[in-house]
Amino acid sequence: MILLPLCFSATWENSFTGFRRLNLTSNFHTSPLQEGSLTVIDLERGYVRCNKDSTVPSVQWQGDQTAKVSKREIKELALVQDDAIIENCELKRELERKDVLLKGLLFDFSLLQESLCNRKDSKDEIEESIVTLNRVKHELHLKTVQLDDILSHNTKLEGRLTEAEQALCISKSELEKVRGTLEFLSEQNTELQLLTKDLYLKKSEAEELLEEQREIVKSLEKESIHMHLSSEKQLCSLQDRLDMACSLADENEAIAVEARQESEVSKMYAEQKEEEVKILENSVAELDSTINVLEKKVHEMGEEIEKHRMIRDSLELELQGLRERLLAC
Repeated sequence: MILLPLCFSATWENSFTGFRRLNLTSNFHTSPLQEGSLTVIDLERGYVRCNKDSTVPSVQWQGDQTAKVSKREIKELALVQDDAIIENCELKRELERKDVLLKGLLFDFSLLQESLCNRKDSKDEIEESIVTLNRVKHELHLKTVQLDDILSHNTKLEGRLTEAEQALCISKSELEKVRGTLEFLSEQNTELQLLTKDLYLKKSEAEELLEEQREIVKSLEKESIHMHLSSEKQLCSLQDRLDMACSLADENEAIAVEARQESEVSKMYAEQKEEEVKILENSVAELDSTINVLEKKVHEMGEEIEKHRMIRDSLELELQGLRERLLAC
């Protein structure tokens, strides 16, 4: 693309030089014959130089042959002088036209050079654009790698978030279970407290009943002693009467029998009272054993309540730990 305009320009410069030499040679003639000869020779030389630079030796040889022509040929050449002048004018006009064309071609050549420079600039810009594009591609690759890293890190975070959500669900379910257990234990604790209160009430009632039974036993013992004393007194009085009646055995036999019967009745009554006292003592012993059993049950209930309280404290600690873990998540 660059060599063709240069060769074309060189050819037109050679043609332009040949035509100028032709014009200069035609202006410095001494005679019409010489002018015609030189004009023809210069035309031939200019024409040959316009066509091809390599034909210069041939043109010179033809010029030498033309110088040796005969007078007849010179006369004939004189006849064609006018035609040569006309042709010279035409060649001048052609030269002017060629000069204009040459200027246009030179202008085109300058435009081509400018376009070539612009192409070079465009080529530099393209190279810079390619370098920029490669740099952008490299940055895009780095950004893509960073994006892949971010996506992988995001995937890991999503996995960790899913695990945390699962752990949170498990912790919530465990928390619900612990709350249910705490509610159940609190209900049991309430029931145990109510049962303990009932046991304390029963214990107090049993103690009151025992105290009443003891008072009854004491009163029965006093009554038994009193009756025993009274029976002894009666027995003594009856014995006195019996002694008094011994003298009057016959008369007082009926009285003695009656006294004996009364004495036996008194003894039977005393024995019945003693049996009632024994029964009361047995009931008091049973009440004591019942009270001891109730006290043992109360002690066991207290231990069980303490165990439940310890379990509740441990569950509350676990609940606090779960809450701290949830807050940490």
